[in-house]
Amino acid sequence: PPPPGPAAAAASPRHLALLFEKLPTRKAFPDYYRVISHPTDLKSIHARLRGTKAVAGGAGAGPGPGGGSFTSCREFANAVERMCSNAEDFNADDSQVHADAGALRRIFVAAMREHFPKEPLPSPHAPVPDPSQCIMLGGALPPPASTDRP
Repeated sequence: PPPPGPAAAAASPRHLALLFEKLPTRKAFPDYYRVISHPTDLKSIHARLRGTKAVAGGAGAGPGPGGGSFTSCREFANAVERMCSNAEDFNADDSQVHADAGALRRIFVAAMREHFPKEPLPSPHAPVPDPSQCIMLGGALPPPASTDRP
């Protein structure tokens, strides 16, 4: 049979976050690393939520900014915003990646407002602090609710 047309593709469920799970390699996308000063991905964000690994492009492992666990909801929200903004900054406005970044942001903001209603959220494309320049804050985030992919 012929491949499904656009209508079938639009009706099929799609893993929205797939392209955000892991950063592209420097070899495959060298321009990305020239344009984006603080790359991050869902794998790195998830690792920081679990407190298990260094952040992609960050300052290394260990607690505090740039590696280890997030120290506040704001730091977590900043990392997600940075990931979405990076995707929008690097990709064309009419690209699927740009659209997916906006959709992920909306989903994230809705979840944060539901679970952490008093926590401030960064504005889209507002300057997000450089992780190496952040001041450590007290408090910790609860562990993820499931072991599903972020």
